[in-house]
Formats: sequence, C-alpha cells, structure tokens
Amino acid sequence: MVRVRYGKMRDPKARFEELRDAYAKLLATKPEKEVERRVLTERAQIFVRLAQAEGGQERDKYLKEAQKICDQIQWGGVDIWFGQSIITLANIEIVKGDKRKAQETIKQYNDIFKEIDKMLKEQEMPMGLSPVAGARFLLGQIYQEQG
Repeated sequence: MVRVRYGKMRDPKARFEELRDAYAKLLATKPEKEVERRVLTERAQIFVRLAQAEGGQERDKYLKEAQKICDQIQWGGVDIWFGQSIITLANIEIVKGDKRKAQETIKQYNDIFKEIDKMLKEQEMPMGLSPVAGARFLLGQIYQEQG
C-alpha cells in the first residue's frame, strides 16, 4: 500500500493506469473488508480520472467501471466509503457533462451524509474521514462555474 501511495504522490497523471493495476492486485489478495472498501473507493476514483483524460469509447468504458465499483461499494452498507462513492458518482456525471445531475446526486444523499457524520461522532472517529467536505467542495465548484 505504501508503494502505491508513493506512486500516487510522485506523478498522479502518469500513474493512474499503474495504480489501477496495483489496486486490482491488492484486491486479489482478499484483504479485510475495511481495506477492500477503501481500495475499491480509490480505484473508482482512478477510473474517473482516467476517463477525464480520455474521450469516446475509452472514456465510457472507464466511467462504466467506476459506476460498477460504486454500486458494489453501496451494496456493502452505509459507511464513509459509501459516502465517498456518492462523490465519485457525482464526478462521473461531471465527466459526462451533466453538472445538474451531479448536484442532484449529492443533494439526494444529503441525509445519508448526515448519518455518516453522526456515526463518526458516536464512534469518536476523526471527522476528517467524513465525505461531507468532499461533497460540499464539489457543489461549491459547480456553483462557482455556474456563477
């Protein structure tokens, strides 16, 4: 995992495909559930980044893969990774060019974001893990571009 993170910091654009493959290998080792959900979340984000760099059928292929991973994460239950998958779904819509749908996606899950925050507080976990900041940031970017 450390090597993967180092690669991610070194040159993110040039390493997305390498990271995608590294995460696939990590998932093949059948890690514990929490690690698996985190890696899946990061892998979906990588597919979105790859889609941003591509066009046409390649872009669509990457977005479908990201969507598939997000669906898998969401079937695993409501936790911080579920919340992160919502942000990834909104980013998928942005890459597709539908910022209005991205806004709707985030707003639709606002109650779940609140539940995740409540869960983090109850379990005395760091609030930095909350997906709320990422969702608000994404909405802020969309509003700024609209303005």
